Amino acid sequence: MRLTALTTELLDQGMRTDLAKLFTPEQLEQLEEQAAEAGVHWVLAKFNGRYIGAGLFNLQAASLIGLTVRDVTRRRGVGRLLIDYCLQQIKHVAEQQKLFVYWDRADADIAGFMSALAATPSDKGWHIS
Repeated sequence: MRLTALTTELLDQGMRTDLAKLFTPEQLEQLEEQAAEAGVHWVLAKFNGRYIGAGLFNLQAASLIGLTVRDVTRRRGVGRLLIDYCLQQIKHVAEQQKLFVYWDRADADIAGFMSALAATPSDKGWHIS
């Protein structure tokens, strides 16, 4: 089966079950509260009927929060797929052509990933165009 990206406003029970492998219960609850805000959607990566990557995407603010990929599927293009998907959505509706990804800049793994995407660091994350 093909790796795909999609957005949704609400999570069903199957999605929550898969996302429980990505986030702690507290993180998932906090992200669901943020997703209830207007204009914020889940962006999900799906492979073989399972959700293996997720984050919260705000199209109007051109931002991505909480991007996470399942450990066993990292380094296989899942994070890049989600970021590229968000960038495509932004280009269709926003004047701004950059995506802001909120992430800890001190994390060496994240820094390497963002460097591979030619992202520019900022105070609270990274800008990707």
